[in-house]
Amino acid sequence: MKLTPIVMAAYGSTTASRVVYDHFERVVRGHFAGHPLYWVGTSERVRELIRAQGQNCFPAPELVVEQLVDQGVKQVVVQSLHILPAAGYVRLRHLGSRATLATAIGAPLLYSPEDYRAVAHCLAPLIESRLGQAILLVGHGTSHPAWTAFPALESFLRRRFGNRVFVGVVEKFPGGASEVVAEIVAGRYQQVCLVPFLLTAGMHFHRDLVGEGAESWQSRLDRSGVDVEVISEGIGLLPGIAEIFCGHIRHALEQLAMSE
Repeated sequence: MKLTPIVMAAYGSTTASRVVYDHFERVVRGHFAGHPLYWVGTSERVRELIRAQGQNCFPAPELVVEQLVDQGVKQVVVQSLHILPAAGYVRLRHLGSRATLATAIGAPLLYSPEDYRAVAHCLAPLIESRLGQAILLVGHGTSHPAWTAFPALESFLRRRFGNRVFVGVVEKFPGGASEVVAEIVAGRYQQVCLVPFLLTAGMHFHRDLVGEGAESWQSRLDRSGVDVEVISEGIGLLPGIAEIFCGHIRHALEQLAMSE
């Protein structure tokens, strides 16, 4: 009997992200040996940018699901590689509801309270090795109601590591870059560790976190007189992050088994 295919649904497939996705693939294949593995890109904008550069990009999720149907596949797991259950994840849920084969959508990184605790565990070595420093995690931000994940993450991290942990975003909600920097200054921190809370350190890292523009997070912190240490990789390569996604794949496979 053939094993259920697993479709890894990533936001995009830029050069910076390939290292992380290759790492994810090795981990997933280790946990789910024998399951056919496919990759798709959920952002049409990213696919257009990559094609314009003359590079190969991940196909759209709809295309791969249609191909699996044509091959006679009866069920599939589509694993979201988003951080939040926001618009990209919602589109995958809609895809699953329309598909003509049984489809289970694996949850994004931050979905259940257990996920938040697991992410805190993954961040622990980085945070605990920098006693006395403020730790600033900056994610993307979203206009979707899932923006509340960012203050929730800050709450979970502060329970474990104290009030020296701050969470911000580069755009949309919850916003408040000026307020977050002001809080760090008010806390009299001499040093801050700037962590991209992104799976990959791509465009947003180089432009919005450490860019030379006046509105980048590093520029704001520099003007405040705080010494900035920059973590130059996204969280996708942190030990344990890929395993959180594997747990979501396992749960999706269990859902399919229960529905048979």
